[in-house]
Amino acid sequence: MFDQIFENRDKKIADLIRLGDCLGRSLRENVCLLSVDDTNSRVSYLTEGEKVISGDYTLDKAIELDFIVVEDFDAYTDDKKFDTFVDNKVSLFIESLYTDDFRSADTTFSDILDTWTSRLKFDQVKQRLHEKNNKFNDSQDILGTPEFHNFLAISEQISRFLDENFEAVVDIPEIVNGVRLSNTVTKAFDLPRMNYDTLSDIGTYKVSNVINKSIYEMICRQELVKKELLESKQHFNEAWACSNSVKNLAGMIFEKNDDKIFDQLSEALEEVPYFAFVNKRDLHDTIKNTLSISESVEIKEEYIKQFVNKLFEMKKPVRNELISVLNDKYGINVQNLKEAPSFKSLINTQVVVLETLARVFPKNSVEKQVLREFAGALRSKTGVQSLDVNDCLKLIFESAGFGEIFEDNELISDWEEEEDSDIEAPEEHPTVEQEEELPIIGEEETPGDEDEEPQKEDHMEGDPEEEEEGTDKEEADTSDPELSKEEFMDAMKELESILGDIGPDTETPDDESH
Repeated sequence: MFDQIFENRDKKIADLIRLGDCLGRSLRENVCLLSVDDTNSRVSYLTEGEKVISGDYTLDKAIELDFIVVEDFDAYTDDKKFDTFVDNKVSLFIESLYTDDFRSADTTFSDILDTWTSRLKFDQVKQRLHEKNNKFNDSQDILGTPEFHNFLAISEQISRFLDENFEAVVDIPEIVNGVRLSNTVTKAFDLPRMNYDTLSDIGTYKVSNVINKSIYEMICRQELVKKELLESKQHFNEAWACSNSVKNLAGMIFEKNDDKIFDQLSEALEEVPYFAFVNKRDLHDTIKNTLSISESVEIKEEYIKQFVNKLFEMKKPVRNELISVLNDKYGINVQNLKEAPSFKSLINTQVVVLETLARVFPKNSVEKQVLREFAGALRSKTGVQSLDVNDCLKLIFESAGFGEIFEDNELISDWEEEEDSDIEAPEEHPTVEQEEELPIIGEEETPGDEDEEPQKEDHMEGDPEEEEEGTDKEEADTSDPELSKEEFMDAMKELESILGDIGPDTETPDDESH
């Protein structure tokens, strides 16, 4: 019954997360969602460069951010700077009134109100900023690593090798499928570079259909649901205060028929499934805020509490069902929810491509060593810089004459699976154990070849997020950067599932982004 509920949800938060990822791509640095003010349709982002970007959002045919304001991180964390910051806004407001620039005056006055609202909750805002800023760490630095620079240094040799061994390489499905996906994502995120000054001067940022929404959601499926859950868990009343279904539900506060209330609750859960996980305090604040907006007469607190208690009990069975769906379908443990990494599925695909490439190079070659080292380094990485890795892979393969090949629908893998399928990949597709079956191009393997060493198999149990942490710890203690058998197969299944969803007819629209 609930299997498709997250597919049919209101994707407002997902769209705003996507907007942040696009901003990050344009700015060439990581960006995360900071806050959502649903009542005023305003959103804020924190950047890796310690800037706060705020604006009014619209989510119609395109996602658009207007009246953009770019501010320094410390303006919200230092008391003296904050006061100076507010004084400057007041001065700009008065100046705009004096010069009859009423549009600027209106915008500045709104900024002043937003700023003073933040000032009233200064400690909360400061804590949130520091929590968000702490997520920008070494795990998101790919381009500055020595492994990436070594990879760039041998890119011409790799391209030349691929060109000379075209016929052998083109028969390896891991490479064909992985680079085809990377190529598709690179096209989808073909966004112009800009800096903070340009963004502030233009004052608007638009994400049109050039960012193929379906492709983005496929490669970020799990992380999007995780991020939406976290945002809704922490700031539900801010993010969903103006949801139509939530407003309609609040309007039934004096309804005596429980069946009618439950029907409206079901509609709210269908539109906003995160409503099932909201705690009683946030549920109370959401209902109270919604009623204060929609009702002209103030409603007594005791009636609100009674209604909230009823809703909280009604949604308990649904909550338990949704916990099972999230666990079974998305691998998400609601009880142990942590900040989700960005573009992790894409990085896993890149690891498969790099490791498979490494296996076809002659033993003891510099290329084999560098490719394996870069693949090993990528396994612990996350973030928007993975899109730059896509660009590099695309250029390497295009230089080797693979450009038209990866656009050819006939070369799409035929091992497409359903999202929920537990079917193993066909045996004819090489696994880590079958590595010797891959063509080692350039020389014959000898019994002492390092590629024939048995791979260490790690059988991990428990919460998927705990598994990811455990994997990183193991990597720190081993000199072998290769994926284990289980990790390789998981990455391949993920790649197959995404390619199966995209299909041969998926195209990237030609609209332009501003």
